[in-house]
Amino acid sequence: LPWRTAWQDLKDLFRECGEVIRVDIAEGWDGRSRGFATVLFEDEESTTKAIEKYNEYDFEGRKLLVREDKFVQ
Repeated sequence: LPWRTAWQDLKDLFRECGEVIRVDIAEGWDGRSRGFATVLFEDEESTTKAIEKYNEYDFEGRKLLVREDKFVQ
């Protein structure tokens, strides 16, 4: 992710795929973005749509890697 990306930017982008429950942007010990985030959707169908639509998507000059988080249940 671009370093200046806010959680609301991602929610606005991904809501096209379905109901976004939560967006968490990972931060380092200094409080700055680490360049990646987790987006939680209401259902599996929305997750699949997001992967299909936004993997390799150019977002503000950076290519997104969108995949299912294997640690979220």
